[in-house]
Amino acid sequence: MLKITFLFQTDFPDLGFRGRPAVGLKIDNEGWQFLCIRINEGSMVIGLRDLSCHLVVEEQFAFSVFQRHAFLDCIVDEIDNFFE
Repeated sequence: MLKITFLFQTDFPDLGFRGRPAVGLKIDNEGWQFLCIRINEGSMVIGLRDLSCHLVVEEQFAFSVFQRHAFLDCIVDEIDNFFE
């Protein structure tokens, strides 16, 4: 994970301990997001969040499944609309 720059090593500020400084790992979440989808009765909320769960953008769509369309196809169409 360190090689793909997902995590990076960081030193903690001086905590008053002797010897080697405390070292930890931090998530480098700049540019990394995940898609969140919440389906309610009659609506769908699609959000994009970064890895620390902060909201980047969120939109609410009216959502209903048409009898002639598959449920998954309706979801994929709404995701496409979200990214347009």
